[in-house]
Amino acid sequence: MINHKCRDCPTIIHETNPNGSWLCKPCSKVDKARYRARYVEKAKAQKIAWLKAHPNWEKEYAPRRRLLQLQRDINNPEMVAARQKRYVESHKDKTREDIRRHQKQYRIAGTLSDDKKKEIIARYDGCAICGLKVKLGVDHITPVSKGGKSTDDNLQALCPSCNSSKGDRILDEVSKAAIKKLSLLRHQVKTGKKEVYIIDDSEVLAFLDVE
Repeated sequence: MINHKCRDCPTIIHETNPNGSWLCKPCSKVDKARYRARYVEKAKAQKIAWLKAHPNWEKEYAPRRRLLQLQRDINNPEMVAARQKRYVESHKDKTREDIRRHQKQYRIAGTLSDDKKKEIIARYDGCAICGLKVKLGVDHITPVSKGGKSTDDNLQALCPSCNSSKGDRILDEVSKAAIKKLSLLRHQVKTGKKEVYIIDDSEVLAFLDVE
């Protein structure tokens, strides 16, 4: 990773620009808009030619777009929390249905008492995936939605980040490595590092199931 000063502002860029222009995202947008305004017909012709040469551009760009979105979310936890809050408020009926469905699934799998949860968490020195010594919760290795039971061999202690990333997946080693990486990146942001970068990360791409 190379650190370089943006051409038009004091921002430090933490990744190589293949075009060699060395512009941060805001300055790059301004520069492109300025170019399109100055060379209207030329910009239109270039766009048409590029679209013809890349008929499947949306599929080709999907991996980078997903990683850019994930990177933005990791770097802006407050924005993610606000988005989740807006979703819950605007989908109250669906949220209630989800809660009822989860409660039914957990009744089938077996409920966990507070003492049992404390017992499971006490077995771990940190999160079972990333190893961070933060507030832990109990997770089903095989998700309840996929038939997992609340038995000792199907329970583990996870931090909130790993638990959220895992969702209702049954993880393999590649997925665990990706979740660990994402959790550590989120922890870096929370503990003061300004930005993290995960573009072109093969492990995270595989975890996202983007081809």
